[in-house]
Parts: sequence; C-alpha cells; structure tokens
Amino acid sequence: MKTKYTEFIIDCLNGRINPETIEKIRQDEWQPIIELAKKKQLSAIIFFNLKQSNLLHSLPTFVNEELENAHYCVLTQNTIILKELTKLLKALNQLDIKPIILKGVALINTVYDGNFSLRPMVDIDILIPPEQLGATKQCLKELGYEIDMADFGSTTYKLKDNENLNLLNTPYLEIHWHILHKKFNRVLNIDERIFWQRAKTFKMEDVDYLGLSCEDNILYLSLHLILIHFFSNILWLYDIKRIIETQKDDISWDRLLKTANDSGTRNVIYYCLAFCKDILGVSLDTKIIERFSPSSFKKKTISCFLKKDYILENSDLDRVSYIVQLLMLGMKEMIKLAITNIFPDRELLAYRYPNEPYFKAYLTYVLRPLRILLATILCGKQRAFN
Repeated sequence: MKTKYTEFIIDCLNGRINPETIEKIRQDEWQPIIELAKKKQLSAIIFFNLKQSNLLHSLPTFVNEELENAHYCVLTQNTIILKELTKLLKALNQLDIKPIILKGVALINTVYDGNFSLRPMVDIDILIPPEQLGATKQCLKELGYEIDMADFGSTTYKLKDNENLNLLNTPYLEIHWHILHKKFNRVLNIDERIFWQRAKTFKMEDVDYLGLSCEDNILYLSLHLILIHFFSNILWLYDIKRIIETQKDDISWDRLLKTANDSGTRNVIYYCLAFCKDILGVSLDTKIIERFSPSSFKKKTISCFLKKDYILENSDLDRVSYIVQLLMLGMKEMIKLAITNIFPDRELLAYRYPNEPYFKAYLTYVLRPLRILLATILCGKQRAFN
C-alpha cells in the first residue's frame, strides 16, 4: 500500500514534488522518510532533485542537513572509487585488457552527466573476458588487492592496506566473467559475445574503458533488478529511467526486443519499463512497453503476487520471489530455472554448505519445493484478505 513516506520519495524521484506535498508531512513523519531514503540509497538523488526544484528551503532544518550530508558522503565515496578505478584501468590497459565497466561508474559518466555526487556506489563492478581472467587476477594481486569472497561467475576483492584511503571508505572490487550469476547463465539463452560486440568506448580521467550499449544496459539492469535481487533496490529502476530519458534517441527497441525474446526475458523488460512509467513517471510510449508484454493470462497471474506499491518498501516480495521469477521467464527458461532452484548442482551445494555433510545439504532438494509451495499458499491467502 502506498504510504505518505513512499509517496514523497517517489514524487522526488519523478520530479513531481511541490511545496503542498511537503507541507502535508508532519514533523514526526520526516524521520521514517529519511531512514527509508537512506536504506534505498536515494538520499543524494532526492537532495539533488529538491535543490533543482528550489524546494530545500521548504524542508525542516534537520531533514535538509541529513540530505546534504548524504550528498557529500556520496561525493566522497565516489571520488575514492574513481581514483581506484582510474589506477586499475591504467594497469589493465598496459596489459591490453579492456574491461566493461558495469552499473555505477559507467552510468555516472553517461546518464548522470558526470555528476559524482548524485548516484551512490559501494563497489566497482567490471566484466572481464574469461580468457583474460588469469592476467587480471595477477594484476590485482600486484596492485595490493586480495580476495574477499568468491562466487559463481564473480570474485570480490578488497585492498589489503592503503595509507591514502580511509579504510571505512575503501571500495570493493567485483570482477565478473559472466554477465549474470552462473545459475542464470545456464538458464537464459544469452550469447554474451553480443555485449562485447556492442560495447561502447568511453574516456574517464584520460583512460579508455568500455561500457554497455544503452539497450544492453537496460537488459542488464532489468535482469539484475528482478532475477538477481528481486526489487531490493529501486535505485536500479531509477537508473533505467535515466537511460531512457537521456539516451531515448539512441535506444534500438527492436534490438532490445530481439535479445529479450532470444533469452526468454521479454517479461522482465516489460515490468521494468512499466514500473518506470507508472512509478517514476518516465515519458515512454505505451506502444513500446506493450511490445514486451506477456500474455493476458500470465499478466493476471503475476499481478496476484507482484504489486507496484510493494516495490519501494519491498515488504512482501521476498517469500514470493521464486514464483515471480519463474513467471517472468519464457516457458523453456521457466522449466530450466525451476529445476535449477529445486535441484542445485553439487558445486553450488558445496559452496552454500561448506561444513555440512552431503546428506544434510541434499535435504535442500526436499525442503526447497515445500518452502515454495508454502509461500504460494500463504501469499494467496494474504491476497484473498486484501
């Protein structure tokens, strides 16, 4: 259900905020708004949009100070990340390695007009060709990075020691050699070569790097938002809004539709575009969105579990995430994901249960379907009462 808290934040994000809306908010309601904005990493964007609308003076003093502090924190953190990324790119370029920069930094330099105080980042994500992975890891070791966590399709690094950086702000570096988690790479029919073929060359601090094309950015962020993190961060939806607004003339919707159809992810794109329009007020022709639309039956089924009003608070989505993820995919991909979820491979079990005997780990095969069934029943009952 849409609350006064979410309404204020959404109005700030889509530029519809006005003094009347601010005046209706009671003094004791501001703290929950600040906490929600901070939790969703939206404080700096809200500060910027209010400043652009000349409305900061309408806020209570402590709210203004909180938002301004978030603005400077984002600027400080992003400056540190930019410094580290520049050093890394120079080292990789000397080895003739040109990675694709994902998410934050690449978006700031393009759709956020180079404003490093606007879009928050907590780490650096780069995509490396699998054949250059060994040379990249050796380069990172020489630069003083050590492995913090290994996952399927990515490895997270952090600096061991750096006298020039505040250790609290030291950015993590996540190296990917697949565009998505290994599980989804197996499920989705995505030819990852197209990302490299369509990548664009950009320049940052006199260093060249690659970034995804605008269509591939929409696809990547949509998959990341729904399949990997299941609406846990509306910031990525705002990223898609910015891409559409700033690169509208460059987007080939035919190319995006073909890639989405080939990978069975057309419905994922549909809901991201629809929510961008309905929630964030992006100006996008409904005919374009409807080209990605699922069947009327599937749309009605998904609407039983997924409501746009839940997305900002993310209060009722976790326990139905598997169900909605399945419904978002094409039939072939849906079956493959269902099998993968119920029967994860031995490598994944060993990663998740490193200290457990195999017989206990394999109980996942029994418990997972029961958990999904129980979530479906509970969610269905709740929808019936609402």
